[in-house]
Amino acid sequence: MPKGTVIFDGDCPFCRMFSQLARWFGFEVRSIQESQEFLKSMLGQNFPFALYLIVEHDDVVEVAWGKEAIVSMLKILRFGPMSYLGYVIYPVLKKVNTKSDRINRERGICGCMLSGRKFVRK
Repeated sequence: MPKGTVIFDGDCPFCRMFSQLARWFGFEVRSIQESQEFLKSMLGQNFPFALYLIVEHDDVVEVAWGKEAIVSMLKILRFGPMSYLGYVIYPVLKKVNTKSDRINRERGICGCMLSGRKFVRK
């Protein structure tokens, strides 16, 4: 059983590389290009391209994106207090990802600049 579902930008080489790592750690992976309807059905709106983590709990579904998704993934992988390094690692990684800067210039914002978490009742 997967630890959760990672949704990533399938057009971004950096994101595709990260998705392979997530799959190796036991997460299901899907591109956002094939997941927009899924996200819209859960959250009621379309979302920009970003890294998402979907985790089903007993009575709710957790949807985390950006650095919140990284922190949640590290907790699932039992990194303990080291999980909070996601708050430091993610901003560094998004600076390395030059695609996000280009998207920011072209569209005004790239989803990888966003972070958050929402719980949806089943």
